[in-house]
Amino acid sequence: MKRLLVIAGFVVAAGTSTATAQPCDPGGELVEVTEYSGRQHYHLALAAGAGEALVGWAPEGPNGDVPREFTMSRVAADGSTSSIRVPFLGHAAIVGTPPMTSSGTTAMHTWGVGGVGVMLREPDGAERAPIHLDDYRSYGDSVVRARFDGTHFVVTWVAGPPEASVLKAVRFDPDGVQLDATPLVLGPAFAYKPWAASTRIGGVTWVTWSTFTSSDAEFVSGTNPDLVGVRIADDGRLLDATPVVLVPGARGVALAANGDTALLLVMAPDGGFDMSTIDRDGVVTPGGHLALADDEFLLELLAAPGGDGFTAWTTHPVNTGTPIHAEDEVAARTISRTGVAAAAPSLTLAGQAWAISTDGRDYLLLAVEETVAGATGEERLTLRRFRGGTFTPVTVGTTLVAAPLTLTTTQFCSGPYEPNDGCQAGGPAGAGTMGLIGLGLLALCRRPRRR
Repeated sequence: MKRLLVIAGFVVAAGTSTATAQPCDPGGELVEVTEYSGRQHYHLALAAGAGEALVGWAPEGPNGDVPREFTMSRVAADGSTSSIRVPFLGHAAIVGTPPMTSSGTTAMHTWGVGGVGVMLREPDGAERAPIHLDDYRSYGDSVVRARFDGTHFVVTWVAGPPEASVLKAVRFDPDGVQLDATPLVLGPAFAYKPWAASTRIGGVTWVTWSTFTSSDAEFVSGTNPDLVGVRIADDGRLLDATPVVLVPGARGVALAANGDTALLLVMAPDGGFDMSTIDRDGVVTPGGHLALADDEFLLELLAAPGGDGFTAWTTHPVNTGTPIHAEDEVAARTISRTGVAAAAPSLTLAGQAWAISTDGRDYLLLAVEETVAGATGEERLTLRRFRGGTFTPVTVGTTLVAAPLTLTTTQFCSGPYEPNDGCQAGGPAGAGTMGLIGLGLLALCRRPRRR
């Protein structure tokens, strides 16, 4: 039976919050901002395979209460759904093993607080015994990540003290059987919040990560990490005695493989991404540059379904006036096998995207959409399907959960005031007119977009 992996270490939050009313400092005054409230703080996750998708979500409570329950819903190609609920372990993401079986979805939860470990859940929700993999790193973030490389689940994390941090890995087969009796030590990983990714290039599993030369180098002005990688054979042997420097002085952003070629994105000085291709032997060939607008963010890099190229999915905020009704545009750019991006997006779509995946034929986009009219509206968590190659809609979007929106007025200090004084007050619905004091207020009405 194929498995799905749910991994701690990836949180997507959405919504706005209200602070306790406090008087303005001398010289300041309260201004009223009318907006739609009721937006949810979602923890979202998505995986896809064989025409199906698995979506996970857990909304926070009205006071920012951490959810205790995580809903995993299977969405068939026709839009029909079936769901199970499991305890929420703090942070969540999902990695799928295509094809998903009709007998149900088994999930593997992993955690990185108080320890690093995994726990399998059967399709009916029954739990297997937890597997402890390692102790949690006290310095920075363990950054537990998982990918399905087409043959194995690869779980990676950072362990050890600041002066001796290393990247470790454990592989599981598609049925959730642990293949490595003890964690593989891949190499040094000096970074407070390291980036790591794994993928399969030409039949070999590559794990790549960004690392500084020492625990102190990260805090030296002008110092950049190196992007390094190690190959893992199917029998668990490390094919590289020491990590191979793939791109010196570069912080990794995304990695995706399509057959015997992988595309790597690294952060560029202008806020965009420099692209390179990597073959199974670690030969890096520089590609093109992917320029982004100042407020445009990368959502995901994927191998193109049914083709030999790649697609980069980004989000771009759009504000629609008074009252504040923040939306996003989602854009998909095709990238060739040699790392050259198309001049214009192949798709633009309204909606606040939070995850994108592919089932090998189609793209599946998880988004938060809103409809507002007058003093009320609705926010929906939707799943939409687009045909790979043509980007044409395949089915009507499936609504997974909906929440009502109401028009409310919030008061803010216009300044001068201390940045952390919390001067903010709630007002009655529809009680005031719109007021915007600089771009800072606009940011208060938007959700975080970087992952």
